[in-house]
Amino acid sequence: MKQVVLADWSDFERELRAELGARGHGESVIARNFSLTTTTEDFAETDRLALVRSTGTDRDETSHFWDVPGFDHDHARHPQGKQPHDIVYAFTLDLSTTPYLVDHGAKATAFDITDNLTQYDGIVVYHPRGLSRVSENEYWFTCNPLDVALIVFTVDD
Repeated sequence: MKQVVLADWSDFERELRAELGARGHGESVIARNFSLTTTTEDFAETDRLALVRSTGTDRDETSHFWDVPGFDHDHARHPQGKQPHDIVYAFTLDLSTTPYLVDHGAKATAFDITDNLTQYDGIVVYHPRGLSRVSENEYWFTCNPLDVALIVFTVDD
């Protein structure tokens, strides 16, 4: 997986298209934004960017299921044996138009997934072939996340 360091999040769409074009990639990807570092209640720090580089996902056994009624798969009521690192909450980006559309439910809409991101955030982009969509924003890996993680974007701090 390649890491691309942007000058600013406003460069995301242009650089995403350039990177995917160089790979001959199709018109849709799955993108997840994440915090580069997280801290637990007991002040233990996790380098999520290093986790993405080594595993393909920022999620690990300490991550939580969202289980938002009507929006996510309800793991508490309908367990499927998934662990937190087996899934991601993300967006499907339709790159057939400019700006890209976000397929997030009933109708694809144009909105910038980088809004409100800072130098403390990153975006990992996946090939859709290795993920199964189970709700509006929940995807389950069907293979090793490293096999479908294409690019991780950060901004220069």
